[in-house]
Amino acid sequence: MNRLLLSVGLSLAVGCYPDAPADTFIEDSWHDFDKDGLSEDDGDCNDGDPSISPSAPETCNGIDDDCDGEIDEGSVCGTTATETTTSSTTTTPTGTSSTKTTTKAVDTGKEGTDTGMPVETAPGLIVTSDIGGTYELWMVDETGALVEQLTFDAPSAKEDEGARAPRYSPDGKQLAFLYGLYTGARDSGDLMVLDLDTRKLTEVAADQPFLPPGPVWSADGSTIYITKNAESTEYQTYAYHVATGAESLVIEDVDGHPYSYINDLDEDGNIALVRTYDGGETAGGFYTVDLGDLSARALGVGLTGLEIGNATFAPDHERFAFYVNIGSGPGDLLQLGTIKGVESTLWELKDYSIEPSRRPMYSASGEQIYCDLVNPDGEWEIWTVDSDGKNATVFLADPGVNYEHPTVFHGG
Repeated sequence: MNRLLLSVGLSLAVGCYPDAPADTFIEDSWHDFDKDGLSEDDGDCNDGDPSISPSAPETCNGIDDDCDGEIDEGSVCGTTATETTTSSTTTTPTGTSSTKTTTKAVDTGKEGTDTGMPVETAPGLIVTSDIGGTYELWMVDETGALVEQLTFDAPSAKEDEGARAPRYSPDGKQLAFLYGLYTGARDSGDLMVLDLDTRKLTEVAADQPFLPPGPVWSADGSTIYITKNAESTEYQTYAYHVATGAESLVIEDVDGHPYSYINDLDEDGNIALVRTYDGGETAGGFYTVDLGDLSARALGVGLTGLEIGNATFAPDHERFAFYVNIGSGPGDLLQLGTIKGVESTLWELKDYSIEPSRRPMYSASGEQIYCDLVNPDGEWEIWTVDSDGKNATVFLADPGVNYEHPTVFHGG
């Protein structure tokens, strides 16, 4: 019920009722105080504001404009509506069965709606998915439900691959990712930055032969490091200044290895975790590289005759997880490495497989690891496993849809 407080509203009450005594307190639900044609009895949830009523259009402003009990619903902010679906029972990588209920998002809006209001998206799990036909970035909640599509309309030259390899900035306010292939092919990828508050999309570098595992942010968020196929026989790490797009060569080779991939940085942004690979049957290994003097230290993490994949640090920057491609063996592996070079197997997959170019991603707490795996039907799914290798569980999967490249904000 509307109530005009005496301390601030007495003159308004008297103005509405000129015959009322000066000390009268006016209270009713049938009077149309804001002159929008509807009173509280008519469902007006804010009869002091004529822009708010059951007949008002909903806009993206953090207010329930149309008095339906919901805020910024539908596509007014370029977000998504959802419909709940339940996937069928499937065979898991550990040989057991699992039934997963997920919420599949349905796009109802487009990116770029200028509301003049910041979106203020809280950092959450980001994945890429082809649920709409082209790979785009999606935000996912803690239950494994797609809740918002973040990018739309990949450039036509890159739409076959779409958005790939997202990574949070240190402050959690931006995402760096790639549009297009990131296999090292010439003119294949665009390095992009998405501002999560304004949804502004910035192209940092275009048509470059970028390589996995994709972008790595500097500690201050001013620079993005990424590996690319700059020479036909060498993979090198370059730095791109986010504001200007200026490019500079950072790591030419590591300990004589012609192929090296920057995977992650330590908390201060001074030490890089780098994977090396020599081609053929040589497995390569992991190094830490000081970006100041480029001194490299081998971590002793490698499996002879097997192809090791890319890695990400845990939030404590003492551990890192990476994939191992067994090939014709009993199953691919999720491995644990540390900066002291100790390694152990966390998880041995069964009928599922991994792609070594990908990188597993620790949760913000470091207690779980998100993994993108290929199921027996050739579709990508997101799984979680505890950091000790226990409790492997399907997190995001739908028949006919691919979910890949999980990334999590590890900041404060």
